[in-house]
This record gives sequence, structure tokens and C-alpha cells, in this order.
Amino acid sequence: RTSKGRAEQAERRRAEQAAHQRAEEASRAVREQQRTTSERHISRNWEPER
Repeated sequence: RTSKGRAEQAERRRAEQAAHQRAEEASRAVREQQRTTSERHISRNWEPER
């Protein structure tokens, strides 16, 4: 009984970590896309920041 509960808890933790990792990768991909888009935009009509 105890080992079964512990296994379920470990499985739940693994699932949460996997979901968290997917969310991290998704947000990182979005940031990367935004960064490349902004760089492309800047290079297209470049003007100094200051």
C-alpha cells in the first residue's frame, strides 16, 4: 500500500516536471522567435537607440 502510493506520487511528480519542462521550452521558443523578429525588424529599418 505504501509503495503503491509512493509510486503514484513519483509518477505525478514526473508528470509535473515534464509539463513544466514543456512550458519552459515553449516560452523559450516564443522568446527566441520574438528576438529574431525584432532583430529582423531592426535591421530592416535601423536607427540608433540613443
